[in-house]
Amino acid sequence: MISIKNALEADADDLRKVAISSFLYDESFKPKNSTSGEPPGHDVLEQHVQWIKAHDYFKCVVDSNIVGGCIVIKYLSHLELFGIFLHQNYIKKGIGSNFLQIS
Repeated sequence: MISIKNALEADADDLRKVAISSFLYDESFKPKNSTSGEPPGHDVLEQHVQWIKAHDYFKCVVDSNIVGGCIVIKYLSHLELFGIFLHQNYIKKGIGSNFLQIS
């Protein structure tokens, strides 16, 4: 069962670890000559804490484990999906699609 909940400061380290896993996995698909490009701050605990405090930061939970995250930034005219990530062990299982539909 997939559940989407507001991230808490206590979740920041788990979200950081999941983000690292997700973006390392992404890097494996880049061509050999391309520049690596993980999002700035994805691997910094304090950055996740700040995102949790400043934005609507959601965690994706499967079987009581945090397996993903999503940051939504609200503007007057629109919402911006700032980041979405899933742990590499949960990719290609339909969880990301469900995550987008729920959030």
